[in-house]
Amino acid sequence: MVFKKRQTAIFIITILIVSFVVFSFVFKTNIKKEKTIFLEPSQTKNSIQECIDEQLSYGVLLVMSQGGYYIHSRESFSTEFQKIAYGYQNEKNTLVDLSDMENQISFYLSDVLPICINETLFPDLLIRYKEASIKTKIENTRVYAKVVFPPVSPVEDESTSTIKDVESILELDLKKMHFTAQKIIDELTTL
Repeated sequence: MVFKKRQTAIFIITILIVSFVVFSFVFKTNIKKEKTIFLEPSQTKNSIQECIDEQLSYGVLLVMSQGGYYIHSRESFSTEFQKIAYGYQNEKNTLVDLSDMENQISFYLSDVLPICINETLFPDLLIRYKEASIKTKIENTRVYAKVVFPPVSPVEDESTSTIKDVESILELDLKKMHFTAQKIIDELTTL
């Protein structure tokens, strides 16, 4: 009689464990399905657009805080957190020019672009892309960046949509800031 009670208890415990495992698996699968986000190709482009807009802001801020550079090629002042390029050194104007600053912002965007096209953000889409070309222009009152993809193709259920390019504009008068810095340095060199 004791043997049958133990067998019954073991049987019930086994059923409970199996039920718990099955229930956990089914419940986990349902949760996973509910969290999956299905993006249309237009939503994918919007997501990439938002990311590039955000990264352009970060890139411009970084380049500005480092004296016009993302990647330093000149002498700079090193702090604990970053390197800051000299704009005036040894009684000479060493301020980065606007075209070099535009290139530096483009280099930054090129380095962070994989963050914006992270395939794990779009689990239901197959995204194919090659290296993008990025052109940045510092204009009056704004910084403009154009990312040209050759091509980015979100593919879902055999339908394909190609994202050809993304344009981003940051409203900031970086040109005027650069002009003001240039003017101050010019006054220093004439002293």
